[in-house]
Amino acid sequence: MAYGAGGVLWFVNTRFSCLAPLDPESSFAPRWRPPFATELEPLDRCHLNGLAMVDGKPKYVTALGESNEMAGWRPNKARGGVLMDVNSGAVLCRGLSMPHPPRWYGGR
Repeated sequence: MAYGAGGVLWFVNTRFSCLAPLDPESSFAPRWRPPFATELEPLDRCHLNGLAMVDGKPKYVTALGESNEMAGWRPNKARGGVLMDVNSGAVLCRGLSMPHPPRWYGGR
């Protein structure tokens, strides 16, 4: 979880493979998901797990795999991890072993 612009609390919803701010009416409001996760369903498709904010907005995420199937990340968790750019949806780095929260520090 991380606070963004305007005091909005963002979190990674691993089970639904999305980024979302809290929502008082429905618990969360999905705002972004990886391009390979085609549906918003509670299937933990890619084990999205890490979030880095830049200038008050979600910028980078990590996931344990690039899967669109229920728990599809599990068979390759030792080398299937990715770092992604939220704005473009591009995978910036592949082959990571169970990556977790990326951090933006000192302009990098």
